[in-house]
Amino acid sequence: LVRGHNDTVTGVPSGLASLLLEELTSLTVAQRHTIQAVAVLGDHATPAMVSLTTGTPTAAELDDCVGALARRDLLRMGSDGRWTLRHPLLRALVYEHTPAPRRAEIHRTAADELARTGASAAERAHHVERSLVEWDPASAAVLSEAAARFAHTAPATAAHLLDVVLRLMPDTPTYSRRRGELTLARARALGVGGSLRESRDLLYTLISGPGQDDASLRGDATALCAMERHLGHSRKRSPCSSENWSALPVPSPARRSPWDSPWAWPP
Repeated sequence: LVRGHNDTVTGVPSGLASLLLEELTSLTVAQRHTIQAVAVLGDHATPAMVSLTTGTPTAAELDDCVGALARRDLLRMGSDGRWTLRHPLLRALVYEHTPAPRRAEIHRTAADELARTGASAAERAHHVERSLVEWDPASAAVLSEAAARFAHTAPATAAHLLDVVLRLMPDTPTYSRRRGELTLARARALGVGGSLRESRDLLYTLISGPGQDDASLRGDATALCAMERHLGHSRKRSPCSSENWSALPVPSPARRSPWDSPWAWPP
């Protein structure tokens, strides 16, 4: 999204944004919290989840609150029983203007509740990602598992989730191996998704990395890089050039892919 001088972060013209947000100025605190919860929860804005993330003590109080918002056509009940704001632009504006700590709290509560009810990592990933403010191994495991699920069906999403993990991961020897594995997995996802240049850049980083501990990763990266060259995706001289292969190990066909098993994260 390219933001113009008169646009909000969401790309909505500031004049229109002001008109939409003006509708919210007369809301009570409870109503404002409810509409913020619906905006942040998105597809998970069930009555139960809205109640949980707003702290509404009784069902009657929640009914009164959402009833008032529905009468003002700010909230609408979908056919699936979930609440939604009347238009995606309004939802985007409410999300944007919800204080960051409040957004993170709603996402965290939603992620915890989804985990409690047995939701898959792929279903929890959005809320886990948006609630992260620092490194957390358990959250990293969820995002990595979700990335594995999305690797073939939504490779761009897989690459994004892995990028989130890599940006927060401590740059210490403890995580060196994990960083390499995730970098390789992200390069693969980027390649499948068509982001070949970014994929090659990651592969080159792995191939040229120091240390014998990274030998097998460099071998896998070399194999992927060589495949790109074989398919004609890259013609320039690179670390994948044949004169550089002799110093790199040949990956074993039996070696498991990083996608094949859950991550065992250090604490």
